[in-house]
Amino acid sequence: MSAAENKRLMQDAFDELATGNGERFMDRLGEDVRWTIIGTTAWSRTYEGKQAVRDALMRPLFAQFADRYTNEATRIVADSDVVVIECRGEVRTKLAVDAEGTPRVGGGLRCR
Repeated sequence: MSAAENKRLMQDAFDELATGNGERFMDRLGEDVRWTIIGTTAWSRTYEGKQAVRDALMRPLFAQFADRYTNEATRIVADSDVVVIECRGEVRTKLAVDAEGTPRVGGGLRCR
């Protein structure tokens, strides 16, 4: 598949994800996907393979969400079979922490 075709596939998946439908996105991931979350969060690491992305990242992460997760791609760069996506997501969590570190119910989460 060409870089343009790969980019188009992911744009299509993110168009659906922007409405809260993540099925097309997960369907588009290859079995050999490498998903890296940068930073120092509990989720920060590289997830190797679609099963790991689903079981070690998506299921436990989405279990913390109080409502529908949406995500919009702000930039998609493709080169051959590598696609890099800059995106912004938004969702309310079941439990959040305020600036003082105090847990509170119904917080918001924005990912960049």
